[in-house]
Order: sequence, then structure tokens, then C-alpha cells
Amino acid sequence: MKENRRLRRWLAALLAAVVLVGAGAALRWTFRMWYGGQGSALERTDLPGYASVPNDLPAGAYAAENHCTEPGAVTLTDDAGRCWRVSAEGWNLQWVQTNGVGAVINARNVRTGATHSFYLGAQADSFDFFPQKLGEELYADPLGTMRKTLGRLWRVCGWTESGFRDFTGGMRVEAISPGEVGQRVALGNGLDLQQDAGFSGNLLLVEDTVTAPELTLRQEEPADLAQAPQTRTYTNADGLTWTLRWQDFQPGETLRLAAGCETGDWLEIWLYSGFLEYKGITTQEQALEEVFRALDHISRRAPA
Repeated sequence: MKENRRLRRWLAALLAAVVLVGAGAALRWTFRMWYGGQGSALERTDLPGYASVPNDLPAGAYAAENHCTEPGAVTLTDDAGRCWRVSAEGWNLQWVQTNGVGAVINARNVRTGATHSFYLGAQADSFDFFPQKLGEELYADPLGTMRKTLGRLWRVCGWTESGFRDFTGGMRVEAISPGEVGQRVALGNGLDLQQDAGFSGNLLLVEDTVTAPELTLRQEEPADLAQAPQTRTYTNADGLTWTLRWQDFQPGETLRLAAGCETGDWLEIWLYSGFLEYKGITTQEQALEEVFRALDHISRRAPA
């Protein structure tokens, strides 16, 4: 009996130690993730923009962030190739990307700090929630997020129908020419990126065709491209030197590159097969010229 009690006490002590070690490891992991996320967050309030994303997120992931404290309009290209200037009183707007559903706009209420995203485009039959008609073949609809509940994925909307109706009712949407599209956005805390009608920095899918390279700001160099055999150095229009790495170019196949800036920032650049076909690109040098043009949209952070 005495031996059994001693054994039970020993097992209980061992179990407590295991629980404590596990809890400590979980706590360290939680703080590491929290501080890592804080460290890569966009801190700027002068421009909406993009924070970096971990390397293990799916290809094409983006992290749009908006901490602006002043209202601001946005110009953009929608899924049908039309160009618009959009504004809403009390909101700062950011063009995130244009996909097959429409242009994704990030909207930040500068009074409350609440941030929501919505679609603007022609494909109302692809919308999920409560599309609002804004004009001839132009609609807006909230952009949902996926949440997992009881093992099932659900698309959740951050807007209420009445709230979104009020928002779009006070929104001004003006048709503009492609030459009028353009704004600076923050690319991390040290770089700026210039958007225009043909380049948003993220996915630009117009009339079912990818029409521009896609860029993603990374926390560090993508590990699988660190030893890639192909490399090139490029100094862009702003005088920033970039080192590019990629695997061998295959005509007709998507090309993915890592681009390291002299500032320590890293980009992952995608030239999708559809984009190569759209541009008639058949050689590596032609593909690199498109990469260089994309990098020319990036500059050092402008003085406040």
C-alpha cells in the first residue's frame, strides 16, 4: 500500500511537471506569435497600405492594413476594367485588389477605428450578402470572412444590412479615366508603392485576365527560394537596389520570384501563366522586364 501511494504521488508530480512545461511552451509560443505579429504590423497613419505576412501563408496572401486618422478617397479599376473614384464622409478607403468578383476596398471609419471591406463591381450575381445597386451595372457588397465553428467553415459578414445600406447611400462613386487612377500606399513602414489603373500591387484581374504582376510583402526571404539558381540585381527608378532569385523560367508557366531590397524588405512576386499569355511573354528577359516595371512603382517612404 505504501509503495502504491508513493507511486501515485510520483506520477501526480510527473503529470504536474508535464502540464507546467506544456503550459510554459504554449505561453512562449503565444507571446512569440503576438510580438511577431505586432512587429510586422503597419504602424503608419499617413497612408493605408500593407504589412508583411508570414512565409507559411498560402501563395498570394496579402495583409492590407489601414490606420489612417484622416478621411480619404480612393481610385481604382474594377473587374470590368472601368475606373472609379470612391469616397465616403468619415472613412479612409484603400484599393486592395481586383479579382473576378470586383474591386476589393478596405474602409476604415476614422472616428471609431472600425475597419470593413467590400466589393465594388459588375458581378452582382457573385455577391454573397446584400448587394446595393449604385449605378448602371455597378454594385457594392460586403466582403465576408471565413470562421470555423463546430468544425464547419462559415462566411461571416462584418456589416449589418442596414449599416451597409447607410454606408453605400452616403458613398460617392464617380467614373474617371484610366489616367486619373493613382495613389500612394504604404508598403510596410519604410516603403511606398504607387498604384495606377494597370497596377495595384496585388491581384489585378480584369475581364477574367490577370493584367499585372502580384506582389506580397514578406517578413523574410521565402525559404524555398533562398538557394534558387537564377539571380539578378536591379536598381529601380527610385535608386533602390533589389536582388532577385527564382527557379528556371519555363515558357507558359507561372514564374515566382523573391526580391530582397537593400532596406531589408522582402517581396514575393508572381507572374501568373495567364499574365504571361496576356502580355505575349515567351522569354525570361521579357518576364524580368515586367518584374522591373513592377519594382519601379516602389520608392522610399516620402517625408511627412
